[in-house]
Amino acid sequence: MAVGERSLYCIRENGTPVFMHKLDSPPACIHPYGISTPDDGGSTYLVRYIVSLHNGTLLIFNGNQLVWSAKSTYSAVTLRTVNLQTLRGCIVTLDELGHLSCSYLGTDPSLFSALQPPSVAREADYQERDAEMKQLQKVIKEHQKATGEVKEVRSAAISVAIEVSSDEPTADSSQESEEKVHSVRLGVQLKNNTTQLFSDVQAAVLADPSLTFQPSTLHFTELGTTPPFPSHVTVTCNEGYIPTTTEATMVVSYVDNNGVPGIEEEKFIFPLKLFCSATQPSKAATHKLTIDTNKAAVNLVSLFHDVQSDDRDAPSNALGFQLHSGEVVTMLASKTSERYRLQSDHLEAIVLFAEELVIRLAKHFHGREPKLQATFSGDLPMSSFFEYLDNHFKIWDEYRQLNEVLERHAQQFRAIQKRLLMRFKDKTPTSLIHLDTLLDGTHHQLCALGEQCEKLKIEMVAVGNRLAAVTVLINWLLKLKLKLSDKEYTILRGVLSSCDVEQMLGEGWEERTEVAVIHMLRTVLGKSTKDQS
Repeated sequence: MAVGERSLYCIRENGTPVFMHKLDSPPACIHPYGISTPDDGGSTYLVRYIVSLHNGTLLIFNGNQLVWSAKSTYSAVTLRTVNLQTLRGCIVTLDELGHLSCSYLGTDPSLFSALQPPSVAREADYQERDAEMKQLQKVIKEHQKATGEVKEVRSAAISVAIEVSSDEPTADSSQESEEKVHSVRLGVQLKNNTTQLFSDVQAAVLADPSLTFQPSTLHFTELGTTPPFPSHVTVTCNEGYIPTTTEATMVVSYVDNNGVPGIEEEKFIFPLKLFCSATQPSKAATHKLTIDTNKAAVNLVSLFHDVQSDDRDAPSNALGFQLHSGEVVTMLASKTSERYRLQSDHLEAIVLFAEELVIRLAKHFHGREPKLQATFSGDLPMSSFFEYLDNHFKIWDEYRQLNEVLERHAQQFRAIQKRLLMRFKDKTPTSLIHLDTLLDGTHHQLCALGEQCEKLKIEMVAVGNRLAAVTVLINWLLKLKLKLSDKEYTILRGVLSSCDVEQMLGEGWEERTEVAVIHMLRTVLGKSTKDQS
């Protein structure tokens, strides 16, 4: 037996060819395992053999006739047939990575009667099907009444254990730059909860844009039952960004033995001290927000014990926080009422501490009746929001116009180059008619326009980040003011999204938000029930 690129040959000892068979895919290896005799039901002596293709398919032949086909997990480079105690006909395969597997076809087929007799067709009993459908619908309705919704219960194939370093965030300063680097260490431990062997396992963190990760992705070639050593990720808070949340999600993607991809998620929280430091509270501020609750005001020093100054004489009802970018936010707790005030000269800096205040109050009063209710009864800071919006749109429109001018100058530059090349190739020298001067001037204009574009990009990133932070704050205040449910709040964040605000090319954030608002007005806020569905 000999294997070609897309064919196989059977040749006698004297060199006489017996048969040749063409294959649709290139073969990887072949294994003859027996000879069929006329006593087995055939008319002549034929060779039985198994061919493994590069796509993992096993083909079983009797002579030049295909009698069986099966799909293997790996593409075998060599294979054999063995008998294991009472189990006969096992196929042992070895792939190029050293994976050794022992497979069984699942049945006891006869290689000469692989085709099963056709099943007897019978007419469908529609009355029986209708009765079964009604019974299933009845079970589903009863389950929905009991639970309110149908939930899919699935055990996690990979469990993720995350440990954030409890030490103080380091603030290293390099010799080349005076900016400080605030970072913590993240420990990640993956565990396989099944007996499968997962491949191409990747883990990445989805978090606030103010954070950067080194490395950005953890990659594991394989993940078996033995857990790997813990991996570590360095998390750095950039000073040029305004953080909006301390929550993050670890996303783990993998591929199982059948080639089916899967995803597991694990939520965790970064320490607040990674994003800010304690400072003296300020008495005056431009922007002020008041949060009302139904619980007595608590001691802010004990509530934010992980972020507090070393000043023992500081009041317990006033705290000051300073972001690494320099913005200061003051938090005040009323002594006579159930209110909290957050104030700052920068509206976008308030969102992180406003959400953190409500989250910590909910944990503080957990299990106590009545349940904590936080509301916002003041006016929404829409005028400030529109200022950020106008500033962002102005810069984005300027950047788009500058790109159009840059494109026209680039076309002019290429046209001048083409004309110069034609004159240089001409056998009879002619005057350049100042094309070289025009080329040099266009090149200088291109360089100047490119520098302006880079400056606008940096400015767009800063303005977009602040607009995104204010957008998150507006959504959160609307949730408290209108007492939105989690589902309604999710829809609101999808319409007035803070994602992709810094996108430079294509449709701007303003255009996408306008389309989303129009869609919400026609569907969720539609007048008829048909539109809402």
